Amino acid sequence: MEKVCVFCGQRPLEKTREHVIPKWLIELTGDPKRFAFFGHYKGSNDLKEMHLIFDQFTFPACEKCNKGFDELEALAKLVVIDLLKENPLDSKDINLLLTWLDKVRIGLWLGSLFYNNPLGIDPNFYINQGTSTRDRMMIIYKNRIKQKRLNFIGIHHVFRMLPICYTLIINNYAITNIAKIFLLSKGFGLAIPNHEYVLTSRGNLIMFKPGSQKINYPLVDITFDKNCTEFYQLILEKPFLGKILPKLHTKHKKKVFINEKSGIGKIFYLKDRDLIEYPRKKTKNWIPPSLDMSFLEFFRLIGMQTLEIQNHYFIKGSRMFDSKLEPEFKKQKAFALSINNILLERLRNRDFEEFKK
Repeated sequence: MEKVCVFCGQRPLEKTREHVIPKWLIELTGDPKRFAFFGHYKGSNDLKEMHLIFDQFTFPACEKCNKGFDELEALAKLVVIDLLKENPLDSKDINLLLTWLDKVRIGLWLGSLFYNNPLGIDPNFYINQGTSTRDRMMIIYKNRIKQKRLNFIGIHHVFRMLPICYTLIINNYAITNIAKIFLLSKGFGLAIPNHEYVLTSRGNLIMFKPGSQKINYPLVDITFDKNCTEFYQLILEKPFLGKILPKLHTKHKKKVFINEKSGIGKIFYLKDRDLIEYPRKKTKNWIPPSLDMSFLEFFRLIGMQTLEIQNHYFIKGSRMFDSKLEPEFKKQKAFALSINNILLERLRNRDFEEFKK
């Protein structure tokens, strides 16, 4: 993959190095010189593991782009520390955490392509273009057993082809981040595509049908363990604002969006099976129930769930509507799914020796 800025995708003029996994997070969770596991890739005979020292997982960046995210990192550090201490958080904190998780997810995706890209994937967006641009949700789990650690779940070939879901384990917390176009449209009663959007060599082809203009449960078409706290935020991509917002009743717009024109949604969380706007004042409502299991069982639960969510959207998702490209696309899709399925089988059978490292 060409050495371009991970933020803007251009050749850096004044070069710096971006720590996709910020130094403060590495130091907060252990020795910054330790090796980290950055996903699997398929070798000639078996799955291979990618291990790097955390400090080495850096990538080219323009100095201006890098500095543009300094404030986000500084504020995210405070929020993560508050989270680990189980301090109260407000809706601004949750929004900031969601934005930071977007940045890390896209950075991990670009970083994994830099080190291992057998599918020849050419990124069509970077951190600047991909942060806070799509519907997103966050699922937070807490384990009773506390220990310093930092793990990434789900950064394999499915993620490299469709980087919409991953999980970050920080000490005894697991945070799953999902961001996808139209992820929440049906659940929030907005207009939805007639079919999953279709990729062509000329772009995306999308036709809409009217939404219900009310909250619909379940909010998303995935299953996951409910011993968690769930957060949801609508973010409409700019090309679709004119197609979706004018068709909504003013009352429903005011209910789900910060303002009626931005396409940026309020922060909601699910409490007692009801969708509620998260408070603007500091509260501990974000804290999930505590699970009581070993780290490996905690990892197994979250790992299986993350891979199953990835598979669900990957299988359901984009189709290539170009006869010349379809055969290769299917081949790549099958290859990526085969790796996730091998890993799922290992987790089901508790065959995860590598995760003890």
